[in-house]
Amino acid sequence: MEENKKSLHGTLAVILAAFLWGTLGVFRRYIALPSGMLAFARGVLGALLLLILYPICRQKPDFAAIRRNGVKLLLSGIFLGLNWICLFEAYRYSVSTAVICYYLAPVLVTLVAGILMKERLTPVKVICVLAAFVGAALVSGIGADMEGGQLRCVLFATVAAIFYASVTLTTKTMREIPSKDCTVVQLLIAAAFLLPYTLIFERNEPRSFDTVTVLCLLAVGLLHTGVAFGLYFYSVGRLPAFSVSLYSYLDPVVAIVLSALVFHEKLGVLGALGAVLVIGAAIVGEINAFLLKKNEKRERN
Repeated sequence: MEENKKSLHGTLAVILAAFLWGTLGVFRRYIALPSGMLAFARGVLGALLLLILYPICRQKPDFAAIRRNGVKLLLSGIFLGLNWICLFEAYRYSVSTAVICYYLAPVLVTLVAGILMKERLTPVKVICVLAAFVGAALVSGIGADMEGGQLRCVLFATVAAIFYASVTLTTKTMREIPSKDCTVVQLLIAAAFLLPYTLIFERNEPRSFDTVTVLCLLAVGLLHTGVAFGLYFYSVGRLPAFSVSLYSYLDPVVAIVLSALVFHEKLGVLGALGAVLVIGAAIVGEINAFLLKKNEKRERN
């Protein structure tokens, strides 16, 4: 009974986290700030909220693990900051197109891990990679008249996916560091990197601190970062990693639905097919990875 209760709480937590991440693009459209400044505020607010959770949860950071992985944390934090800048820029043009192209990241991780980390590229993985790239092409409108905002959205979202894949791959190589410690340090490093970036490159960008901007900024920093990551970590301790990964794919579904309802963004038939290919390829990739690990564990036993 207690185990079922823990599982239910974990499921609700990861679903809520995925829902919050899915609404991020909508909130970004109402924030009248440059992307670097927004990303900086997100890093600071999110890290502060997660730091508050340590005494509440009666935990302490593992400083030895942080020092051991210092260089990789530095790199991944910078990649995270660059990822946010590009993603927030992409959201300015289209939430639905941005989130679908952004979900090339899991597929890019599979591809690069197979090439650089010698992870086995099975036929299923290769098919997923190809399907995802075809899907992204359909969503982006390649072959049609790609102009202005649509082209910029696709480019920014794809570069964001590359940086997010870089964060994931760098994190995968870290040794014995708690996920919460890793995330907090990455957020702080991202903020430290973004402060000089926004002061140098965005000093002449238009900005406004009206009521809507401030409220949405607080939501992005506290809800979409601190609270969402807190819920995610809570779910990780109560659900299998595979289940957490699958529930996380509610994020793009929520983003696509909200972009249609709030901004009347329409994917069209080819765009919808592309969305299914990209998100489907990522989900199938997760299932395939889970089955491979399960088979390897069975063979070892």
